[in-house]
Amino acid sequence: MSEKKTENLTVNNIPVLLRREIEARILRPFLEKLCQRFPEEKVLEALKETIWEIAQEQGKELRERMGGNSLEHFKKSQEAWRTGGAVEIEVIKDTPSEYSYLVHRCLYAELYDSLGLKNLGFILSCMRDFPLIEGFNPEIKLERKGTIMEGSPTCDFRYFLKSKGE
Repeated sequence: MSEKKTENLTVNNIPVLLRREIEARILRPFLEKLCQRFPEEKVLEALKETIWEIAQEQGKELRERMGGNSLEHFKKSQEAWRTGGAVEIEVIKDTPSEYSYLVHRCLYAELYDSLGLKNLGFILSCMRDFPLIEGFNPEIKLERKGTIMEGSPTCDFRYFLKSKGE
């Protein structure tokens, strides 16, 4: 690859699904080794805290990349997670104050299952959604009752602007 072609190559230019696969392939052996040396519940607790903090920071970075933190900006950012058909969605509501959709197929869940990480997929991927939106805009709230990763038939996402005092 020439220098010219790699100048603009960043982690944000590759599909999110590919990023998650790279992360998982590195984390799996590392987590297995840690669990051999330390109590698994402590290792998973540290993993959850780390992923949460990373996702909050990524939400702030996303806000900067998108040039704003409105619900419309966030909706446009969602295209990165869908690259290559990574998720198949059905939009339920799309207004300036609410964006709700169902995920009917999730290649992220399929990826973690294929890597033998079904039990960690929620932590490594789905759990990120809450701190990501918090970092992007603390005035936008996410509600979700279930995910495919957890065994639900769909993932139900409801992003909406918080009301005053919430």
